Amino acid sequence: NWVMEVGKIRVVDLRKCDGDGNDDRIDGCVRLVQWNIERGYELELVVKELKSLKADIVAVQEVDVGCIRSNSTDQVRILASELEMQCIFVAEFNEIYDLHRRKPRDQGGGWHGNAILSKFNLAEEPVPIIHQVQPIDWNLPCNIQPHSLAAKEPRFGGRVTLRCVFKIPFWNSPCVVYSAHLEVFCGLSHRVAQFSEILDDSMSFLSPQTETNQDKDGQQAFIAILGDLNTMGNGVARLSPNYCCDNFRWWSLGYSEAEYWQKHVFDARKYGFLDDERKLNIFWEASGLDSGICKKLYYAELYGDPFDVTKDVTLDNPEYFHKFGLHWMTGKLDWMLISRNRWSVVDRGIGNHDYSASDHKLLYVDLRPDDSDKLNNNW
Repeated sequence: NWVMEVGKIRVVDLRKCDGDGNDDRIDGCVRLVQWNIERGYELELVVKELKSLKADIVAVQEVDVGCIRSNSTDQVRILASELEMQCIFVAEFNEIYDLHRRKPRDQGGGWHGNAILSKFNLAEEPVPIIHQVQPIDWNLPCNIQPHSLAAKEPRFGGRVTLRCVFKIPFWNSPCVVYSAHLEVFCGLSHRVAQFSEILDDSMSFLSPQTETNQDKDGQQAFIAILGDLNTMGNGVARLSPNYCCDNFRWWSLGYSEAEYWQKHVFDARKYGFLDDERKLNIFWEASGLDSGICKKLYYAELYGDPFDVTKDVTLDNPEYFHKFGLHWMTGKLDWMLISRNRWSVVDRGIGNHDYSASDHKLLYVDLRPDDSDKLNNNW
């Protein structure tokens, strides 16, 4: 009976606990997981993997509801039921049923979007961040869609990031979690611009005076930006104007896209790219991005990913361009960006190494508050 529309939030709560999280988690740790589940083609394997992790909060992308390609299942309800969690879902796209343009494996007929699953109670209403930067106009009819690959995916909608705030009782602080899936059919700079809008939203949980993560009551907030950022502008993808549609396909030569983001977005201060007087990233300003975007990117240094941008590859499926003994389409597409304040990474790991459950690997981290006065920036 639930009526979907782009940007609308749906919550299915099938928890059997009281919202306090996992009883067997030690020392105040919370386990977060990030995973693009590839339309839930192998949903049973996805569920099995997630059950084994005993996660407290899970961000997932490419969740299908009612699409023929995934057996017309309601993956929101299935995930909530099987994992005994609440599942918060935001619809990004209405996937159009089209016999002429879509192959059976890609057939639509339903909805597609991002979700966050949690053992904890929501502290406030979930928020959809409908991106203003939309490199692809998905609402164009396919016969006038200028992007050749987008024309093969008839759909209505656009990229939407989901934001949830959870109450973690044994942390005594709010936990702000984003589930993001940035555009794939565009250029590196377009994805950076989309990401800046998530950063801008996270500023509502930052204190302008101290620029430390705090909620409106002054408590220190934990923020995690989790998602498939589609940082794939390297390898054979660099040669394709379908995946690299800006000058950075050449300007970033010598780097993977993830490495380029690390240097020019998150480590910008280290390389002298931040103007503290104007509070903006001067590298992206010189590269032609709007000054408003560059000001949002100034605060990217407040986040760090505990995984290595070079070694911790999350997309290297043998089905994708493994020829002549070389891996042609590979990279770190998935990110767990954690606010760089008093939080300790107790453990971290990667799963789905054989790509049997999805074409992406999953990432997980165990975190707890750090009582020391020294900021924990050692990732």
